[in-house]
Amino acid sequence: MYSDRMPTRFLRSLATLAVAAGTVVAAHAQLPVDNPVWKTRCNLLAASAADINKGATPASLVAATRGVGGAKFLSLAAEASNDGNHTVACTLFYLSAIADRAGNGGKTDASAADTASTLAASEVKLLHGGSLSMSDHMTWTGLKFTLMRASAVTSNEAIAALDAAQTMPLSLSNAAPVQMADATRNKKR
Repeated sequence: MYSDRMPTRFLRSLATLAVAAGTVVAAHAQLPVDNPVWKTRCNLLAASAADINKGATPASLVAATRGVGGAKFLSLAAEASNDGNHTVACTLFYLSAIADRAGNGGKTDASAADTASTLAASEVKLLHGGSLSMSDHMTWTGLKFTLMRASAVTSNEAIAALDAAQTMPLSLSNAAPVQMADATRNKKR
């Protein structure tokens, strides 16, 4: 009988290698861990997944990416997933999808956005005790190779991506006050 655990462990091991080769996040930024706030962020983004996937993301969520490129969120998400922080990874993968569809970093990349959305959905599956499909495993494998070829995430890029993720609105109805507070905070820097 086919065991879903062995490929998952193997792929997670590849993720460790890929993330170590493709990023310098661990040395420069402390990744957050799962908690109720990250769960709320993940749930909000998962509820908006259909809109994100068709490029009709609510403006407040697009603004939450703060212009950070999708690849930066993607690298952090892979590391969070590898650490078992599925709600953090879910949030970062969805933000990567939003950033790629919005053209952060210079160009719109629908293919990268689709990959990030698929990875976010797989994090939601893992969060709820589900198992990954073969298609999910193949997407993860593709991510590993992408990260191995990617340039390293600098300390400033990691901080910018984490700052954006940690200050995104916790609901679509309270997006304006959160963004207003962020704007005020950014002026003080």
